[in-house]
Amino acid sequence: MRPPPVHAPWFARQRDRYAPEVRARIEPGYSLGAEAYLRAQRHRRLFTRSFAASIRGLDAVLAPASPVLAPRIADEEIIVRGERHRTRVALLSCAMAFSQLDGPAVSVAIGLRKGCRWACR
Repeated sequence: MRPPPVHAPWFARQRDRYAPEVRARIEPGYSLGAEAYLRAQRHRRLFTRSFAASIRGLDAVLAPASPVLAPRIADEEIIVRGERHRTRVALLSCAMAFSQLDGPAVSVAIGLRKGCRWACR
């Protein structure tokens, strides 16, 4: 049997301070076995190396950070290409792969919405 995660006692004491959707992302990790974790890390390294090789010689990769304009904070679901998605999942869909690449990344808000910068909503 493997030892519990280092932060497990702290999380157990603070559990009720986390939003349910955050707890739902943290708690499944407690049951993840070492073999599955190590396999995932190997695949991540292969993906990182493959991506690095494919962009060799480039200075930057420009890609959208999000598939939609910034939704309202209260929006639990948004429409992307005519399909309804949970807001968090949709907003992370363009950036998730890049967050696993062991390199620098930056997201910059640009563009206009109804004549004002998106941040002025």
